Amino acid sequence: TGAGKRVSIYDIQPQMWTYERTAEGGRTPYRAFVSIPGHLYENFNRPNYRAILLRGIAWAGRRPNVDALLNENELGDNLRYVDGGPVHPARAAETIEVHPEFDLSLVAAEPLISKAMNIDWDEKGRLWVSETPEYPNGRRALNTAAWKDSGSLQPAAQTRDPEDSISILSDSDGDGVMDRKHVFADKLELVTGFVLYKSGVIAATSPDIWFLEDTNGDEVADRRTKLYTGLGIVDTHAVINNLRWGLDGWVYATHGYSTGMVTSPDGTKEFGRDGSGVVRFKPDGSAFEQYSSRNGNTWGLDITWDGQVFWTQPTSGTVLFHTVLPEHVLAKGRLPATTSGNGMITGQKTFPLMSWPEQAYVQIDQVGQFTAAAGCAIYEGGAWPDEWRYAYFTGEPTLNIVHHQFVIPEGVSYTTRKELGREDTEFIRSRDLWFRPIETRVGPDGALYVVDFYNQAVIHNDTRGPLHGPANAAVRPDRDHYFARIWRVQHKRAAKLDVPVLDRTDLPSLIRTMETSPNAHVKGTAWRLARENHASDARVAAMSRPMGSRALALYEEARVATTVADRTALLDTFAAASDNWTRSAIVAAASGQEPAYIEAAFTHQEPEGLGDLVGAIAPGALPDHASRLLILAAGAGPSARALKLPVVRAIARMEGGSIPVDAATTQALQTLLDSPDTGAVVLPVIAKWDKAGALRTAAERRSRGFLTELNSAGTSGERGVDLAASLIAVPERRAEVLGVIGSMLADPALADALKTRLLATLGEQAGSDVDALLVASLARTNSTPIFDQIVRRPEASLALLAALKDGTISAARLGPGNLARLRTHPDRKVASQAAASLDSLTAAGGKPDIIAALLPEVEKPGDAERGKALFTGACAGCHRLGDLGTSDVGPPLNGMGAHGRAELLAHIVDPNREVDPSFWQWNVTTKKGETFVGVIASENAAGITLRSPAGDVEIRKEDIATRENTRLSLMPEGLEGLGGEALRDILTFLAGGDQKFRLVDLRTAYTADSRRGFRREEDRDETVTLHRFGDVTVEGVPFFVMDPARSSTGANFIALKGGPGQGSLSDEFPQRVEIATSVTAASLHFLGGVGGWAWPAGGDQARGKPAMKVLVQFADGTSEEHVLRSGEHFADAWSYADVPLSTNAGDFTRRGQLRYFALNLGKSGALS
Repeated sequence: TGAGKRVSIYDIQPQMWTYERTAEGGRTPYRAFVSIPGHLYENFNRPNYRAILLRGIAWAGRRPNVDALLNENELGDNLRYVDGGPVHPARAAETIEVHPEFDLSLVAAEPLISKAMNIDWDEKGRLWVSETPEYPNGRRALNTAAWKDSGSLQPAAQTRDPEDSISILSDSDGDGVMDRKHVFADKLELVTGFVLYKSGVIAATSPDIWFLEDTNGDEVADRRTKLYTGLGIVDTHAVINNLRWGLDGWVYATHGYSTGMVTSPDGTKEFGRDGSGVVRFKPDGSAFEQYSSRNGNTWGLDITWDGQVFWTQPTSGTVLFHTVLPEHVLAKGRLPATTSGNGMITGQKTFPLMSWPEQAYVQIDQVGQFTAAAGCAIYEGGAWPDEWRYAYFTGEPTLNIVHHQFVIPEGVSYTTRKELGREDTEFIRSRDLWFRPIETRVGPDGALYVVDFYNQAVIHNDTRGPLHGPANAAVRPDRDHYFARIWRVQHKRAAKLDVPVLDRTDLPSLIRTMETSPNAHVKGTAWRLARENHASDARVAAMSRPMGSRALALYEEARVATTVADRTALLDTFAAASDNWTRSAIVAAASGQEPAYIEAAFTHQEPEGLGDLVGAIAPGALPDHASRLLILAAGAGPSARALKLPVVRAIARMEGGSIPVDAATTQALQTLLDSPDTGAVVLPVIAKWDKAGALRTAAERRSRGFLTELNSAGTSGERGVDLAASLIAVPERRAEVLGVIGSMLADPALADALKTRLLATLGEQAGSDVDALLVASLARTNSTPIFDQIVRRPEASLALLAALKDGTISAARLGPGNLARLRTHPDRKVASQAAASLDSLTAAGGKPDIIAALLPEVEKPGDAERGKALFTGACAGCHRLGDLGTSDVGPPLNGMGAHGRAELLAHIVDPNREVDPSFWQWNVTTKKGETFVGVIASENAAGITLRSPAGDVEIRKEDIATRENTRLSLMPEGLEGLGGEALRDILTFLAGGDQKFRLVDLRTAYTADSRRGFRREEDRDETVTLHRFGDVTVEGVPFFVMDPARSSTGANFIALKGGPGQGSLSDEFPQRVEIATSVTAASLHFLGGVGGWAWPAGGDQARGKPAMKVLVQFADGTSEEHVLRSGEHFADAWSYADVPLSTNAGDFTRRGQLRYFALNLGKSGALS
């Protein structure tokens, strides 16, 4: 080997290598093959080991055929399906546990198919499948050695044709298992979804979408038409996926965070960005748009026969979404913070068949919940009992489960619940570590179909720090490109549905199928065929199917409302609505009719409930109708106060255009000025638009009175904030009002919500005087909202840096998070000055050095209660953990303690080592010069919602000057500045939570295998004959029982030296074991309490004798010893005798018993 590194047969470690060398003077090189296996001798006789050993001998002996020494049992399936590896398809069902009401059967597997990703059925009932052996890298060039990265099917041949395909499967012998495959389209690269269309399919192979067409009837695609290009592909598991037909003739799909700029194939037409959530496009290549936007990877879509759009999002903590209002509606108007989708199944605990010690991976995020949910099926199959209608199914491949919940109507959307009596289990779960369910669909026969990507490798984008390859997949050597399974799940009492063969030319038959079939897939296929082949027939138009929620239906109805009566009825609906989707639907429908709706609101019988509507739509009526609205507001009575204020405020904030201040408008302004309700809010309008000065004297008099009121001791709260917001726009009062605002911001009695309004008012004002006030207020209060307002303003940020430099504000007081925001400020001048000046104020040191220095400190026992308080103050503004935190700025942290303190510390100190693209920081600068940073929570054609610790900010695209993806984490660097003690306590809280019990990991202490006897190995009944494994609960206490088949050493419990002697195996057990732990405990709970030859087997003389000693060492150096005695704590393992200090644990053994007991420690403390 290179670099002077050598291997040696004298190294005491498992190893395997070859050696070839030509001796000096020799002509033929000699060869050596070396294999030194580990100690588990069972492996020596496995076919796979024998095969490689005999192949090595044949190679060393220069046999031309290296398989020459092998027999049939050492080749073929015996070599492919080995113990501990993939399970043969014929035996795979044995590893899968299914809901007891259902049967599971295999539909297709390798070698017929490889790496199946999506399925669908055509009008003949035939199963189509897309296969992606190219996943994840495709033909991209590797960025590391080929042996390290198995993400490419053929890493050395990137100029080759790609090998993904779409095929038709058939069952020639009627046994239910597919045995023939006809390839419809080959040479595809990374196909992640398709729909059947006309005489072919529309397929997604990012960055392109293709129509693959059969023009001559041989069921082979001979014409390929690119419909769209430019789709995002930076991460191949976050691209467009799961294509589905909508009832409106659009193709819908889910989409991950790999965003691009979608265009026509020739680039002449731009359709906009393709972002996370749901997208849709027309099959003729004419339109592509975002349908539902939500930050996070998204994989799984279903559209029901009544037009509801449901989708699965793996990584956000909320699994299932229902699109209530699409983005094209929200782009026309909405109430603040209204999102497109309604999220369900949030923070759902999972119940895999294997406990975490048995699983191959610790989930990267959302540990114990959903981190990679894939697939979305809403059951409308028509074959199962009625209670299963609208049941939701999704896979979680990292945990080898398929999850189920019932979907129940609630308002304009839905809610979900688990099946009663099965709250603590899953619909399907497996012990096979290769079982990876990534797709769920309901077929035309009424069964649920599950696509199993069958791969030992899972986790594409591993954010824990490993090298990532060209498709943003973690580099690893063990990704599979061969195996695949498709499973059929059918209810035991399912009605038998005959799958019809539909004739696309027979419209009456298609209509009859839509009217009578109980199966939504069959109905949908008939509807597609009717649209494709009979679009001009009036009967097809008459059967038009609705798409979307009740809120969307209301929008469609409202947007064509043209009469006063129609608008009044919609205003009644708005006032009565309890959800913002219904209210936003009416706001959006009013787009283009704003003056008419505002007039209708002012004449409504109950205008007080319509203020939000008027406030949302008034800007759309400006500037053209400003005078008209002022006159309308001035003429309204006192009951319309809730409408007058938002109208006048909208006009005060109006930018661009002008207000023709004629006599009627002047009179309206005078009336509003004289009114106690509107006198203050109209001052900015007069100051800005009364160019002739007709109202100057009256306005000056009123502003003087308002200023006196503002300065009076009795004016505070909302009235004071309203007055300040109005008076600051009057140039003559500005300086004095700024002083009052400074005092109000420093007033601890003023509510935070009102301070936020004051800061928003300051944000609308330019000028160095405002910058100085903000910096001075920060120095007095160290308020996070004030800092947020400062960093929006480049000049204020520079003023803050000057204050840091001259010592007015200390870097320590500002904190590492805020310092990092200055260093990464979108304004280059601010960022460069911050980097230069802050380096001298903060400690230096490389990340690895900092982590190495802190690790010994954070590994010590910490204070979880103090850690919770620190987490609440420093972390909960961005992260959710249990019931802490209110925002999804960063990823949720539920279960993250399972990753251990060292890994978590690395992410805290170095948050940019690996960043989930869902949480990339975006820098946005507006045309006014304001700067914003955050993650993009949602986006549509009209604007983006930027999420940061300061809250959500909606920014219209027409106001954006620049937007930059930093590819950095919004989590600040420099958090090591919190100090080792604080970080230790935070990590203690993260790792411990509020759990009453903590499992102690015994894996390093196991000494015995429950499959082997104590006296002689073959006496398998003379041991603790365990037959129940995994997570168990005894008397309310959780334990984990290791399955020896899953143990890395084969050992699965602790047995210590003892027994009859005479050469028994029990003599070889150790006398003592040590178990390192860092838990804090007041008691220890044991599952065991049995011994070979313990009382009563040893007679009465055995009663009271020490069976085991437990020495507990505390972190403070103290210790205590507990003696466990035969006949008191311990009983004979092979009898059912009772003893007073332990209890029978229940059914754990084939023979004899297992017992439970607890030891109360002398004190509660941290253990070592």
